[in-house]
Amino acid sequence: MANIWYVAKGTLPSGNPRCQLTFEKYQQLFGTNQLRFLGANGPNFPTSNPNLDGYRGAQYVVLQLVTNASTKKKGFYLLYDVTPTKCEEILKGQGL
Repeated sequence: MANIWYVAKGTLPSGNPRCQLTFEKYQQLFGTNQLRFLGANGPNFPTSNPNLDGYRGAQYVVLQLVTNASTKKKGFYLLYDVTPTKCEEILKGQGL
């Protein structure tokens, strides 16, 4: 299983993920070329100005693999070619 999170600078995913889906469904929607492993304990996006970064909202899309997939290990991955806006369009287009 995989969780998709929208994450702002300086924050770890919290609350509920945007959606949960199988890794196979994720691959079908997004492919795997744009994934960069961030670690097992969650992302850490340094913030230059905590007061302003909180107003910008989510800037990153992060995939959390809850279980090992055939080609990827459990942990957090950055979708570096996908913005939260683009991700939302893709997910809504699939009824998710």
